[in-house]
Amino acid sequence: MPAQDHRAPPMPVVRLAVSDASHAYLDAVQRQIEQALL
Repeated sequence: MPAQDHRAPPMPVVRLAVSDASHAYLDAVQRQIEQALL
């Protein structure tokens, strides 16, 4: 399916932003879990 590959090019900037947001979200969740356990 070359059409899909040409249609959706890789976007590193968006991927980096999403990865940063996901890391921040996971950090917040981990802190909440630690506070709940303590």
